[in-house]
Amino acid sequence: MSLLLKSSMLLLILIFGSSLVPALGGSPPAQKSQGRTEDVFVEPSLSEYMRNQSIDPMRLIVTFRSDVSWEQRAQILSSIEGVSIHRVFNIIPGVSITASPSFIEKAKESKYVEGIWIDHRVKALSNSESIAYSYRASATSNYDMQLINAPALWKLGVDGSGCVIAMLDTGINWNHESLDDLDDDPATDDPKVIAKVSFVPGTVSGFDDDRHGTHTAGIAAGTGGPSHTYMGVAPQAQLLAVKVLTEDRWGLESWVIAGIEWSVKHGADVISISLGGTGYPNDPLSRASNAAVEAGVVVVGSAGNHPGYYSISYASPAQATKVITVGASTREDSVARFSSGGPNPYDFRGDPDVVAPGVRVMSADARNQTNYISMSGTSMATPHVSGSAALLLEAFPDSTPSLISSALMASAVDLGFDSYRQGSGRIDVYKAYNLILEWVNRTTGVEAAELP
Repeated sequence: MSLLLKSSMLLLILIFGSSLVPALGGSPPAQKSQGRTEDVFVEPSLSEYMRNQSIDPMRLIVTFRSDVSWEQRAQILSSIEGVSIHRVFNIIPGVSITASPSFIEKAKESKYVEGIWIDHRVKALSNSESIAYSYRASATSNYDMQLINAPALWKLGVDGSGCVIAMLDTGINWNHESLDDLDDDPATDDPKVIAKVSFVPGTVSGFDDDRHGTHTAGIAAGTGGPSHTYMGVAPQAQLLAVKVLTEDRWGLESWVIAGIEWSVKHGADVISISLGGTGYPNDPLSRASNAAVEAGVVVVGSAGNHPGYYSISYASPAQATKVITVGASTREDSVARFSSGGPNPYDFRGDPDVVAPGVRVMSADARNQTNYISMSGTSMATPHVSGSAALLLEAFPDSTPSLISSALMASAVDLGFDSYRQGSGRIDVYKAYNLILEWVNRTTGVEAAELP
């Protein structure tokens, strides 16, 4: 699909609603009808494990028919010998377990089980070798913010106030000067991080024991500290610190699903996911991400750092049909060489959706409360879009995730690459704002001058 055609269709979505979405990317895979008996889906990678009964028990996610209750799922699995249940999810009809390969054949006999999946490892999507240090910055330090036109909305008083962004990552150092409060005044009680949690076994809070999560949080919503030099996109938004990655920057899909579920329950307006792992458009993590969007939350995910076409397959939940999938661009307005490209090899959608600055991005350093570091990756590009979504939600609080996604895509700047590399282009949040504003004027008759 050409970029011009895609942009035109996105504009139609803004005018006529989300009913046109299937024409752009296809609807989510159909679910089984209730009461219908079909073969249980087993993730292809599991076939090797099924042939080798001597291997150790492994982490799995079992999905059930949608009419099977939370209690029934736990009861069914508990009746099978050798199964250890870790978590029963509400956001999807799934259960995280540890079981031996022999479990698979037993579970396939159940008329209630829908699918059996590996609980894959996921990892942060930054290039760890590209870290540079700086204590304060030159006038060009906010160039990434200028590139996406965030300062134009700040001048209008749109700064993310009242919006909550959940950062699913290694955690957040909420003592950092850019992330400790909203007004950078230690005498006031206005915390930036309003709730915290860890789904990593052995850790008790959402505090960052690495630096990846603090860096992405600073890009999305950092105040920049007293100097305001390294401000994030939505500096007055508040954050949820959701730790789903270890200090070595890896996690399990089940931890991320639990983080998504917790974020929805705790009032997130936006969920920012700068991580990924091998998966499918209908795998449990993608389904949980789609379910969050259906609950009214904007979900933003990294495209991945595997260059080349079809490489988007290395980054679930970026393959989810309702997630805004983000590639990385450079300060020279080119697509970063490491940024993963489409099409999605399973249903041939043209992810990524957009690109955003992801090379040498300066943000908060978790290891020093007044220090800032430069990092690169689609991990850094993702919070630019998450913060932009918060700005648009503040300006237009009744916006749906579909409207936010469509506006960012339809207003994106064409960098001259095909859509499999750049999606719709590099985001411009001010243009997205004006696009929604124009739509509001058409549908309500309210003049632009009367709006913020």
